[in-house]
Amino acid sequence: MQACSFGGTTVVSGYLDGVLSIIKPRNRRVTLDFGLTRKGNCKIVTCATRELRASPLLPDLVLPWICYPYCTVPTRLRAQLEGHLSVLVYCSKECQKSHWKVHKQDCKGPLSEKAWAPAWIAEKRTPAFVTDDNGPMVTQHGLNKFLWGNTPAFDHVQLLRNEGEKWDQPLALCFAASGDLRNVVTSINSLPESYQLPCSIVINDFETCVVLRNLLLLFTFASFPPDEAAEMALHLWYSPKHPSEMVARLRAIFNEKLQKIFTHLANHPSSPPETLLKAKFELTDKTSVVALLPKSFWVEMRQILDSKTTSQQADHHRHMVTLSPQRRDYRDRNCCLLDPYHRVAKMKYYEDGLIVPFGGVDRSLFVEPNFTLFDPVLGWWMQNDSQDPITCWPYGELQSSFKKYPLPSNDIYGALYFHLLAQFRLFASTLGKRELHFTLLGEDARRIPITLPKMLKDISPQKFDRVDVSNTSDICYIGTEGTLSILGDLLKPYKQNPHATLITLFLNYVMDVPIPIETQKRTMRQNMKTIVSLLNADGEVGPPKNKCDTATMKSITWKRYIEDRQNQWKEYSEVCRFDVISRQVGMKERVGRTIIEKMPYRVDKDKSINDVLKGVKRLSLIGLTGHECYIEWVRTR
Repeated sequence: MQACSFGGTTVVSGYLDGVLSIIKPRNRRVTLDFGLTRKGNCKIVTCATRELRASPLLPDLVLPWICYPYCTVPTRLRAQLEGHLSVLVYCSKECQKSHWKVHKQDCKGPLSEKAWAPAWIAEKRTPAFVTDDNGPMVTQHGLNKFLWGNTPAFDHVQLLRNEGEKWDQPLALCFAASGDLRNVVTSINSLPESYQLPCSIVINDFETCVVLRNLLLLFTFASFPPDEAAEMALHLWYSPKHPSEMVARLRAIFNEKLQKIFTHLANHPSSPPETLLKAKFELTDKTSVVALLPKSFWVEMRQILDSKTTSQQADHHRHMVTLSPQRRDYRDRNCCLLDPYHRVAKMKYYEDGLIVPFGGVDRSLFVEPNFTLFDPVLGWWMQNDSQDPITCWPYGELQSSFKKYPLPSNDIYGALYFHLLAQFRLFASTLGKRELHFTLLGEDARRIPITLPKMLKDISPQKFDRVDVSNTSDICYIGTEGTLSILGDLLKPYKQNPHATLITLFLNYVMDVPIPIETQKRTMRQNMKTIVSLLNADGEVGPPKNKCDTATMKSITWKRYIEDRQNQWKEYSEVCRFDVISRQVGMKERVGRTIIEKMPYRVDKDKSINDVLKGVKRLSLIGLTGHECYIEWVRTR
């Protein structure tokens, strides 16, 4: 095999361990059983094929997953070589040559070169993010609808580490400021197979489009066989465009399920927009969802499904955010921090936003706008230019996809694709096996303790084994005191479940407790040796040459990543009177953590320089700061 490796692929309808199921033309699906060995720098892939039943999803999309669209080489594979970027794999040298006219735009483009430099250097000008008024260097562009979240998903239950294997009570989970479903999916998927009792999940968010997307995703997971449901949910969740057939099938399902609520809206046009309307949907024989939402939410749902945004309009509005000329310097600054192959991957994502492996997919088949990601009235792309699905899932698990399947070693979005297919396929299967009861709300989180007993007394639990509040505990939102006193009361009493936990996330404490200038200078001097070692390890020769070269961009960013925030956090917790507030409401911070580490993404600067370099590059790629802080709270009574 020849390779230039960003993982040619098809749209894969399902896979398990060493088996990949690929949708083939003429409604024929082929499963590849592969083995993988190494010989020198070569990956040797052995493969056998067998036919399976056809999948109706995207029947014309694909070809051998290691190659680009329209490859005609038979599916029996030979050897695979890692090439220049390790972002695309070919089945033969002939196939590689025939695709070169297309692929060389990526493989030999400026971003793929180690010596690449930002445009402001070649043009000898000051970058746009450097201002005379010392304004913030980090800004966002576009609408701030956080439809995907901004921290990786994790298991909020950890049943075996908490209640234990013999726990014999139903579980109740409350995601009080849920954002999307990533934490719900991860937590349900992580329940032990031995635990088969009912589980009730309350999912609340104040943002209308977030709540409606969550409902549509649940419909998608439950309405198709797991292989198809996983792929459809993946693209509905993240991809800006879909194949036409997929959109038609989804619209039909959604309109059918929502017909009664739409009929009610048509029959009661003058009712106030804040009127709460409740609808129950049976997803499977074992799973149901109750949605208690204001009329205004349901009206917007109708607008979403009737959206008339064209493909050209969708491209225009999305590119105004992701490829805005005014933001070129900001993109270049981010590219300064990335390796060449990741720069190429990021730019491909900025261009079309598709969550598919780098090669092997005919992207021109994705023509219909994702009606959940564009404003239904104005057609605007609803997120800012920093939103990236890579941020939302554990990077370590994405890396395992490279080992589990013979993926090209640098195809980060291909790895995400395979990881999500596995997670979503499992979740779709689980909906038919476990007794799950979802409740969707669109409330200010502080109203949940009022709404549940008043409107859903006989439907939803009133007390919970886990309550996640995201970062509503930040001072700029509800704050710690409001979170513990109002949402902490949703936890089950200690005697009922001593492991019941409230999970808070703090994202803004670094800004809320400023560091004195002298302390900043002292810390900078202490960290400078590490920064210089990191620059040398990354191939930067000598110190920064000017205030805006790539070495300077790395120095400024990496300095933030390796700073120890423990003292700043301690001061923040004292200013916010954590001890006093928690005692007043009968709660305490859990010392021995059983769900998530306090700062799980931080870079340990005491490790080897190569490990620290991997850590700072990982944060640059996935868009975290490393200082995200989780606190677990438990009842004392």
